[in-house]
Amino acid sequence: MKPSLALVTDNVLFGSVGPIAGRRTRLSLSQAIGDLSYTTVALDTRSYVNLRQRYTLGVRLIGVSSFGDTPQTTLVGGPWTVRGYPFEAFGGYNVGIMNVEFRFPLIDQFRLGGPLPFEYRGIRGALFFDAGTAFDRYDSLQPFTTDGQGLVRTEDLFASYGFGVRVNLGFILLRYDAAQRTDLSENFGQMHHTVILGAEF
Repeated sequence: MKPSLALVTDNVLFGSVGPIAGRRTRLSLSQAIGDLSYTTVALDTRSYVNLRQRYTLGVRLIGVSSFGDTPQTTLVGGPWTVRGYPFEAFGGYNVGIMNVEFRFPLIDQFRLGGPLPFEYRGIRGALFFDAGTAFDRYDSLQPFTTDGQGLVRTEDLFASYGFGVRVNLGFILLRYDAAQRTDLSENFGQMHHTVILGAEF
């Protein structure tokens, strides 16, 4: 048995492909009782700033901590958390995630001719930066390090940046993201491309 309690606030305004203004926050507490004994606290807070008409800056912060006799591992990585990394690539009893995304109009009008002409309005673009960490002990966490040249690099922090395209198909959102892994000093690995169906954060 795992009873839980959550406090939720939400005043978000939505556009054609996702939130454009407002804030939403969910703070939850769950306690496992029985063969497993652990407590999990999770915070998910999202803010959206409408910079001007149809231009939005979205910021999401997630924190999860599980503790007790049998703490639970939270897995991170993939298009819903830190883009550019494999799905559930890393995990720990404690997790922190940050997503920053600038959303803007990409194509106002798109038209295909032929016997069944098709016209679509409102294809949107996004520039993003993601970062996340997962660890078991706070005293072992080292988010950053420096190399011999004094450059700051990520150590226990996983980061990526990239761009995306969002298309509202009427019943669901089509998302394409191209993400590049980085340690803040240089890039590594090839750019990772993802096409998924689902809403923006």
